[in-house]
Formats: sequence, C-alpha cells, structure tokens
Amino acid sequence: MQPVTYQHYPLFTKATIKAHRRLPNNRRVTNTIQFLCQQNGFLSSVDGQTVILEHQLPKGHVIVPEPELSHQLARIKLSSVKGDAWTWPFPTSTISLPTTQRFAGQPAKGLMVAWENGDTFERRFAPEFLAAHGSPVEPMPSGSTEQFLFIACPGEPEQQSGFKMPVVLLMTFNVEQITDFINTEAIEDRLFVRGTKFPAGIAMNPAERDFMREVTRYVLSMGMYFSAFPDAITPGVPEYMKNKHPATRNKNARAGFVRLTAHADATLTAAMTAPRRVSAHWRQLRDDRYYQGRYAHQPRGSRYVLVSEYATGADRTLGVEAATQE
Repeated sequence: MQPVTYQHYPLFTKATIKAHRRLPNNRRVTNTIQFLCQQNGFLSSVDGQTVILEHQLPKGHVIVPEPELSHQLARIKLSSVKGDAWTWPFPTSTISLPTTQRFAGQPAKGLMVAWENGDTFERRFAPEFLAAHGSPVEPMPSGSTEQFLFIACPGEPEQQSGFKMPVVLLMTFNVEQITDFINTEAIEDRLFVRGTKFPAGIAMNPAERDFMREVTRYVLSMGMYFSAFPDAITPGVPEYMKNKHPATRNKNARAGFVRLTAHADATLTAAMTAPRRVSAHWRQLRDDRYYQGRYAHQPRGSRYVLVSEYATGADRTLGVEAATQE
C-alpha cells in the first residue's frame, strides 16, 4: 500500500495553553489550566468539556487504511433504525484523516470521538482532570447516567487581543439524538456550539454547521463499519502512515493505535462499486439471534451489516448472510 499523509487531531488543550500565555494579562499565570478552571462556567463550557476529554487520551487512535475507504464511509447511506442504534469501541479516541478527506468542501484537522455516560464523565473524568492540574475546584455532578457521543474538531482560530485563539467545534448527542440523526440527518440548533466563550459557548456559523453535520455522519458511519466488520480492527501503527502521529515518536507510546484491515476495505469497495440500483447502506440487525455468543454483551440494535448498491435480493447482498449468530 502506498504511504498516505494524514491530518492528526491536534490537542485543543495544548493550543489553549500556548495562546493564553501570550495574552498580556496572563503572563503571571503559572498554571493556565488551573487558572481557567477557576473561571466561572469553564468546566461546563465547550472548552472545559474538550480539555477534560483530552485528558483521557490516548485510549484509541483510529487510522483509516487509504483515502478511498475514508471517502466511501462518508458516502454510505444511513438507513432507518430503531432503539439504541449505535456504539463505539473506545471511551475516548482520535481519528486521523487522510489529507484528501473533505466535509462540506472543507478539510478536517483530525477528530476526537468519545463514547461515555454522563456519570463517568462527571464523577471520574472531571475529578481526574482537576487533580492532575492541581485545581481546588470541585465539579458539581448532575447525576446523569445517559450515554453520550462527543465529536470534537478544531475550528478556524479567531482573533482576540492581537492573538489568534484556538476554537473547537463540539457536538454532543445522547442515544435518542443519535437515532434521530441516523433516521433524518437533522440536528437541533442548540447542539451546534463552538468554544472560546463561557459559560456554554456560541452558535456555529452556517459553514461550521454544514461541516459538523457531515463530520457527524462520517463518525456514525465509521461506528457502523466497526459493527459490521468487528475483526477489521488491527492493533498497531500502520506502515502506510507517511507522516507519523506525534505520539508514535516515542516507541513506548504506540499502544492504542488501530487500523482497518484490507479485507473489510475490499468488501466495502465491492459494495460501493456494484451496479447501482439501490444505494449502498448500513442495515441494522435487531433480531435476538444476532446478539448471542461473542455479541451477547452488545446492546440490541447496535450491530450492522453492509448492503451493496446492487442489493435487490439476498443473493446480491454483501454482509447480510455473513452476519454470524455465534
């Protein structure tokens, strides 16, 4: 496979510390994150949620084998689903994107994806983050036990006090909102928020909304890919990654990297290039027989198979007959 150049997710925390140290009124601050935690509304803001999640990295780094597979994942149709219809294999992770990948015509600088319940975020992630930075602030748990999907991506920096301040675009979905998006590709306006403002954030502009809508669709499609091809995830740093991820410069920091295997890539390519009568799409598996054996721990409705574009009958469908019932 030819070497591929990637956009790796840049840490918002690192960019925030660097930017705040340049501000004239912050030059006496020795611990930027501790200082920010003491600001009213920071922990509940987009900025605060992002740096708390980043503190949990690295737990997983996802590398897509080649640009064409990445482009195909963005194009596959999300068919109608019911119930708890989605899952992700890592509590916190980053996705490195081929430099040719575009969302709403714009390149992405890598993604952070987290899949965790509210109670864990508030009672473990936040306290661990605060303790690591020596902050005396105590978080106020809301008691939420809902499962949440967080998708973060760097936005265009904005000018403040003569310096460019980092911006993060963050989408947060509960299980019901994920199902609604899969079925209608609609996102409530209140979910489109960006960082750099306290206490909650400010609304994204139209271009940012279109961008994050396509990013959300891409992440959901990738989650379905993991479900349809559970054996496609291979640990380790791929040889085809031309520009190495910063974490891999330290040989002891290579744990957590996964890549997608060529076999699943070939299956997806075959489905996407079949004679076009019906668009390729992800089909949800809801029958109990698909949640036995090795899949007994997965929520009913979280497994998928890939249906090819020529899917007018079972003999022309990829993946459906191959769904194991172990």
